[in-house]
This record gives sequence, structure tokens and C-alpha cells, in this order.
Amino acid sequence: MKRSFYILIFICIPFLSKGQDVVLQQIDSLMKELTHLKMDTARVAVLVQLGELWQNKDLLKSTHYVEEALLLSKKLKLTEQTHGIMFQLAYNAMLQSDAPKSIHILQELIRLLPKNGGGYQTALAFLSLTYKNIDDYDNALLYLQQSFELNERLRNEGKPYDERGYLGGPINMAEIFEKKNRLDSALYYAQMAYKRLAINPAPLGEESFKWEIPWSYGIIESRLNRDNHAAELYFVSLKEAQKQGYNIGIESVELSLANHYNKINQVDSALLYATHAFESAQRTPTLQVISEAGFLLKKLYVAQQNHAKALYYNDLAHIAKDSLINVEKLRNVQALMIKEERRRQETEMQRIASENHRKQIGLVVGLLIYSSIAFFLYRNNRQKQKLNEQLLTQKAEIEALNNGLEQKVEVRTNELKKALDEVQTAFNEGQTTERKRVSADLHDEIGSALSTIAIFSDLAKNKAQKFAPELVTELERIGRKSRDMIQTMRDTIWTLNEDSPQSVWERMHISSSETLSAKNIVLHWRLLPENDLPNLPFNTKRNLFLAYKEAINNIVKHADATTVIVETRKQEGQFMLKIKDNGKGFDRNKEQKRGNGLHNFEKRMVEIDGITHIESVPNQGTCITFSLSIDT
Repeated sequence: MKRSFYILIFICIPFLSKGQDVVLQQIDSLMKELTHLKMDTARVAVLVQLGELWQNKDLLKSTHYVEEALLLSKKLKLTEQTHGIMFQLAYNAMLQSDAPKSIHILQELIRLLPKNGGGYQTALAFLSLTYKNIDDYDNALLYLQQSFELNERLRNEGKPYDERGYLGGPINMAEIFEKKNRLDSALYYAQMAYKRLAINPAPLGEESFKWEIPWSYGIIESRLNRDNHAAELYFVSLKEAQKQGYNIGIESVELSLANHYNKINQVDSALLYATHAFESAQRTPTLQVISEAGFLLKKLYVAQQNHAKALYYNDLAHIAKDSLINVEKLRNVQALMIKEERRRQETEMQRIASENHRKQIGLVVGLLIYSSIAFFLYRNNRQKQKLNEQLLTQKAEIEALNNGLEQKVEVRTNELKKALDEVQTAFNEGQTTERKRVSADLHDEIGSALSTIAIFSDLAKNKAQKFAPELVTELERIGRKSRDMIQTMRDTIWTLNEDSPQSVWERMHISSSETLSAKNIVLHWRLLPENDLPNLPFNTKRNLFLAYKEAINNIVKHADATTVIVETRKQEGQFMLKIKDNGKGFDRNKEQKRGNGLHNFEKRMVEIDGITHIESVPNQGTCITFSLSIDT
């Protein structure tokens, strides 16, 4: 009893006096104590608590604890706790964007719950929300109607009912009917929700209904071209959102008002509310509102012939829209990673279960064999002569079986070698596929992000010229650095694509032409005929290109040259690439004494068994030669 009391104190005190991280550590320690004491019911409660505490930190870990709690709860036949844990597991699956898993759990829960209880009604509403999140409005409407009708019946019979569902049910019905373009039905349920809100205050913690219901009602009225009533509802919603200080609600309603005034050609009012919504969304920030309000402002300013402001809002709206797309992509990637990790865990659990099952079968078979042998020996002690004859016969059979097994092992070994070769081939192909995927991700994700930084730095620079001129130089540097990084990324992407249609020589020519022409340096390109140029391996091609590019960059930065000559030669099993400039040159010995040492491009050539030769005389230019051994 004393030990149980100590454990109870151990659970409660951290919640009163310590942070969540300390609580998590102590509850982890507590699990070992509960397991030792065989307090399984308490273990279920702690596992559920762990699932809730880890929910905002690590969804995979949270789901692990909840699943462990569910297994133990079912084993102990704790019916009520099992139902609550299943709700928690379905919610975790929804947070992980795993709608199929959430739907599977909720449908199982619906089969288990009493048909006339509040839990059954809540499960129906939860299932409807899950279908709504994946835009399956038919199933969402089906389950929401069942939930709504049950909640109404429970309330009319004086039984416990869901107060949130009493207001939320009708407005959710209205929103789904509006998505399905059934506006008459949407209007009916929106009016019902609005009337209920006027009579019954929103339950504690659900104050958002006070602005969401009139706003959703107004949207439906607007679609039915009842613009005056829609505007009245928008203003009721705006007043309540402002009263609650709920910025996202204020932005959403102001955007609806801006669209309303644009619809009835009151341009000044439309501009006012669209601007308010846009500026508020920038502070929040709410990308969806920035995008929609920005495009509306662009349209309004185009109509007023104010093309500068139209362009300004159009650019920011496109940036917000692109950011929304990137966020969605990131969410999809994260969801795929979570699903893949869960699939891996499930596969591992299945493998362990299968292995244990095989061991059990092997043990049973072993016991049976052992029993048979014991019985066989017992009988043969009484019939020794028959035993000798049987042993001789069995020996011959075993030898024949052994020979057959050796043949089968040899055949199977050959099959496994062949399969291994196929796996190796698939692995090599997978490397190429992975490079392409990484290239695409670099282009889509990092390229988009760098472009966004460059655009924002230009926008910020324009503002800084007026309000903070001391920041202009720094913002120009950020923009320039972003564009340099974009060019570097493009080169990286090219080096990752082994089967790029652009040859290394074309890439060298384009890269050096752009770099040198920017400094007014003339490039003389003298390569061997295409048929005489060597077909280099991927790693050799990549390192040669990067070494060449760094050599060109050194000329631009340090040589003060006006002309660069690039030529190729073949000589006695060697392929040579020469880069010669007419710059100021340098003394190699002095450079080494100052600690400069080998250049990075020399190290790259060493990696591919190449040689770098540098000739330079002060005021007479520099010649760098890269040499590679080739098959003649």
C-alpha cells in the first residue's frame, strides 16, 4: 500500500511543479516500476498519458505508446478505456495524414460502441471530419447526417448529448452541402445554426462558433446572390472576431467583405477591406489570405490603371501561393516518411511474429520427433535383430536423402547467386534514380526557396531605400548571394544527372562564357573534333568540370586578364585540357611560402588520378594544364 501511494505521488507532483520534459522522463521511469509491480491497469493509464504528452513532440513515439496501451487494454478487457484509446489513435492517424488508418479505426469503433450513446455519435462526427479532410464529401455527408440525427434525438429525449455538435453539426452540414453545390440545403442548415446560436450561447471553449457560423452563413447567402444579407452577416462575424481578438478570423471575414464589395462594384470599400486583410495576414502570417487578397488587390488596381501597385500585390500573391505549394509538398513528404517508418515497423513486427511462430512449430515438431524416437528405441530394445535390419535400411535411405539434399542445396545456391546479381543491378539502377530524385528536389524545393529569398530581398531593398538606406548594401549582398547560390545549385544538379543531354564540354563552354563575358574577358575556345574527345566516366567528368570552373573563377578574381584560351590535346595515351590567360601571373614559390599551397582544383584532379601542371611568370600570364590517362 505504501509503495502504491509513493507511485501516485510520483505521477501527480511533476504536473504541478515541473515542465513537460521532466514529466516525460519521470513517466518513462515509472513504467518500469509499474511493470515490476504487475500494475497493468495503471500501466494503461500511464501509456495513454505518454501518448498525449508526446503528441506535440514526436507523433511516431506518441502512436507507439497509444498502440501499446490499446493492446494492454484489450488484453485486460477494459472496454471503456479501449474505446477512448481508439479515439486517440484515430486522431494521431489524422495528424499523420493517414486517412485510411483513421477511417479503419473509427469504423471498428462504430461497430463496438452502443448505437444510442454519445460516444457513437462522436465517432460518426469524427469519421465525417476525416472524409471531409480528404474531400470525400459524399461519405462525409453520410456519416455527419447520422451523427446529427442521433445528437438531435438524444437532446430531445433529455439524455446527455454533444453541446458542440448541437451548433457545429448544422454548420458543418451547411459547409458540406455548399461544397457539393446544393445551396438550398446548405442555406437550410446555415439558418438553423444561426438561430441556435442566437438562442443558446456557445459552450465553453467553443467561442469561435460566434464568428464562424455567421461567416459561413454569409458565404452561402453570397453564392445565392443575396448580397445585402450576406454583408450584414459578415459584419456580425467581423465584430465578434474583433471582440475575441482572433486575427485569422478577422482576416477571413475582411477578405469575404472585400469580395462582396468587388462583386457589387464598390471599389473603394473593396480596396479598404482587401488591404486590411492582406496587411493583417502578413503579420500572422496566413499564406492563403495573402494569396487571395493579393490577387484581388491586383485586379482592383489594374482596373484603376495603377500598374505599379498591381504588380506589387501580384508578386507577393504569387510568392504566397508558391509558398503554400511548397508547404503542401513538405507535408506530403513528411506524411510519406511517417507512413514508410510505420510500414517498416509493422514489417519488422510481422517478421518477429513469424519467426516466433516458426520456432514454436519447430519446438513442437522437435518434441514429437523426440517422443517418436524414444518410443522407437523402447520397442527396439525388445527386438534387437529387427532394429539392426531397420537401421541398415534407414541408413541407405538417409544417404539417398542426403545426396538429394546436396543437389537441392547446390541448385538453390545458384539461384541465390543469380538473385544477388539481380539485386546488385537494381541497386545500381536505384543510384541513378536517387540522383534524379535529389536533382528534382533541389530544383523544386531549394531553387524555389532561393528565388523567394532573392525576390524578398529586392522588395525589402526598395523599401529600405526610402526608410532605412543603411540596409540597402546588405540587402543587395543578400540578393546577389542568393542568385550566386542558384547558379551553384544548377551546376550541382547538372553534375548529379549522369545522363544529362548536355555534354561536359558544352557545360564548360557555357559556364566559362557567362563568367568571363561578365568581366569583358575574351574567350578563345579551341577543342578537338567531337569524335576525338574522350568519353569520360561520370566521376571523372564531374571532377574535371568542377576543377575547370574553379580555374576560370581564379582567373576572374585574381589574374586581371583580357583574354583566355581553352584548348584540348591528345598525346601518347594522355588527354590534356589547357587554360591559358594573359594576366599578371605570379611567382609559385612565393605563393607557397605565404602558405597558399595546392589549389582545390589540384586536389580534385588527384581524386581522379589526374595531374595538374601550373606555369606562371609575373606579368606574363598563367597556363594551367589538366592531364588524364586515357585508352588509346
